[in-house]
Parts: sequence; C-alpha cells; structure tokens
Amino acid sequence: MPEAGYADVECDAWVGCVASAAVPKDIVALLHAEMAKAVLLPDVKERLNGLGFEPFAPSLDDSVIRIRTESDKWAKLIRATGMKAG
Repeated sequence: MPEAGYADVECDAWVGCVASAAVPKDIVALLHAEMAKAVLLPDVKERLNGLGFEPFAPSLDDSVIRIRTESDKWAKLIRATGMKAG
C-alpha cells in the first residue's frame, strides 16, 4: 500500500471461514474448534506451508475481533478514497 500512496495502511493476506449470523453460537464454536484442529495437523500444516501459508488457529474471539477490525479498517479507506468495485 505504501507504493500506491497509502503509507499508513498495513495490508496482509489471511484466509478464514465465516458463517451467517443466523448460525447458532454452539455450532459456530464447534466448527471453529474442528477447523482449528484440522489446520494444525502436521500433514495439513506441511501442505499449507508448501503453498506459502503460515497456518495458525486463533481463538474464536480473536477471529471475531480480527474480522471486525479488518472490516472497519477497509471501510474507512474505501470511504476516504471513494474506491469503487471495478
């Protein structure tokens, strides 16, 4: 982003899964726990590393915070610049 003139904008890539707000919290917690276990299995970690990923499994609360923080950050940038989907 600094090269594009946005020196104060940090940008990294990450991958996660989300569900509709209508999904019951206990189901979300179960899905999160199972995906966290899966992504940390040695063969899965090795495969993801081979693709250039650094697998990690944050807590459910940390995941929610990250999504909210990222959404707020990018919404602010979009409003400030007037960006439009192309």
